[in-house]
Amino acid sequence: MIKNFLIAFFLFSSILFAQLFQPTLILQQSSYDFGDIKQGEKVSHTFVLSNAGGDLLKISDVKASCGCTAAAPEKNELAPGESTNLVVTFNSAGRMGKQSKTIRI
Repeated sequence: MIKNFLIAFFLFSSILFAQLFQPTLILQQSSYDFGDIKQGEKVSHTFVLSNAGGDLLKISDVKASCGCTAAAPEKNELAPGESTNLVVTFNSAGRMGKQSKTIRI
């Protein structure tokens, strides 16, 4: 019985320990509405990305769903507890009506 308890405790502790030391990306805001803009305008918004994990977070790829949208993080590596800005710019030239764009990190 004690042996089973110790094995279960060890497995649970190992899983918890591994999770504490993995990098974890946190977005303070997951979406943004630019509202009504004039065609041809360029608008930008800054998202804050944070590493809430216990290991180095590497941002290796950031892609927009369309060529009219650009996104670039200020830093590509975040230490535990560190944050960076992700500036997203939308160019409405040639676009009409409601638009919905996504960014993949």
